[in-house]
Amino acid sequence: MTVQYHQYDQNIHTFSTSFSLFGAEFGNRMTVISLPDQQLWVHSPIKSDDITLQRIRSMGDVRYIVAPNRFHHLHFETFASHFPNARLFGVSGVEKKVKNVKISSIDEWVTSGNSHVESLKIEGIPRINETVFLHRESSTLIVTDLLFNFRKTKGWSKFLYRLYGINDCCTTGKLFKSLIKDKTVFAQSIHTLCEWDFDNLIVSHGEGVFGGAKEQVRESLEWVFE
Repeated sequence: MTVQYHQYDQNIHTFSTSFSLFGAEFGNRMTVISLPDQQLWVHSPIKSDDITLQRIRSMGDVRYIVAPNRFHHLHFETFASHFPNARLFGVSGVEKKVKNVKISSIDEWVTSGNSHVESLKIEGIPRINETVFLHRESSTLIVTDLLFNFRKTKGWSKFLYRLYGINDCCTTGKLFKSLIKDKTVFAQSIHTLCEWDFDNLIVSHGEGVFGGAKEQVRESLEWVFE
């Protein structure tokens, strides 16, 4: 297993690893934000090797670990076991899949008074139940499955991306769209998201966008208001 580390801002770090689905390479990305007092906030834990865990420990004290939707929980419990003092947050439904640790509702993060990372629940799609986040200091939007951004693809992956409508663009996948139950409230959430002030985008699957991300996100989500 290879984990790739990148630092995009003084306080924004990502760890990316391979993740295959239906034979296509989707990749998976964990984001770590450095908060004041050397506290760390971890978004969507991935399968982490010893080098990754050591690097994270060298960055500070992991205080918060977040499961941002109902699909991104596979490595949550194992990752959390390495940081027993961290407080765990998850969207509704994750607690049914991760049963051996105590997970606080993501709503408690909203009311915790932490102004460094803002959250927004994407309503109208309960099967995924995604919450997106904004790191205000770096103007960075962090999403999980709401948007994919695959570029320069090839082979079987390219074929499958085309099938799901996610090839060579920043967009929402057909599967995600098919799971929307209430487009009206979903659109209200997207409207709120587009009102946020951000310039960068980190996605769990695909490439990040650094500079001009808000305009690209708006264009990617125009279909919501059609």
